[in-house]
Amino acid sequence: MCRLALRRVESYLESISREGGLVDLSIRDRIRAAHGFCNEHAHQWLEQQHLLGTAIIYEDVLGHIADELRGLRFERRGWLSGVTSLRSLGGSGTGNRGPDALQPHRECLACRALAEAEAAVLDTLLGSLQEPEFGRAYAGSAGLCVPHLATALGAARDESSFAALIEVALTRHEALREQLREIIRRHDYRYTGEAAGEERGAEARAVRHSVGERGIRGLSRLDAGR
Repeated sequence: MCRLALRRVESYLESISREGGLVDLSIRDRIRAAHGFCNEHAHQWLEQQHLLGTAIIYEDVLGHIADELRGLRFERRGWLSGVTSLRSLGGSGTGNRGPDALQPHRECLACRALAEAEAAVLDTLLGSLQEPEFGRAYAGSAGLCVPHLATALGAARDESSFAALIEVALTRHEALREQLREIIRRHDYRYTGEAAGEERGAEARAVRHSVGERGIRGLSRLDAGR
């Protein structure tokens, strides 16, 4: 799930960077309202090196933020406290926006693409677990990271699928724990000269398995049962 969802985000960012995405006014409007991309996806966008796309999008975003800045005015909350807040003079009539001032008005488009991809992959997984060939392939795989596993268990369609998810997870966990124990053992001065085996890299695999790949934040925000 992590790999497929993250691949979808990468592909989505590529599609926006191409000329079609940059001239689509509805996409530009949504990006502008979201103040570009969230922190994680903005840095991913930079890593993909979309020079022209970055210039076009963020010239627009900074112009939008500048308009918001021009609409803010100093407002004192209490004459004794000396605490100040921000008041928007824009056309929205929202008045005192306090800590909401200069906040994005829409969700990051890449976050939405990630959520939709996660939901689609989860739907396919849960719909295929009872197929013998898929079930065998899943049992022989690394399974799901813990955030995706939690969502899959909550959305399982029957008890046998629920049990299969847990069985694969426990098998995966025990294999990783054994590899981590081997790393611990080999740090004993008596065994430091031994060559590393399949436990090599297990510490990183254990972390990724616990929290998901970089950019994955769990599916609590999704209707996982759809």
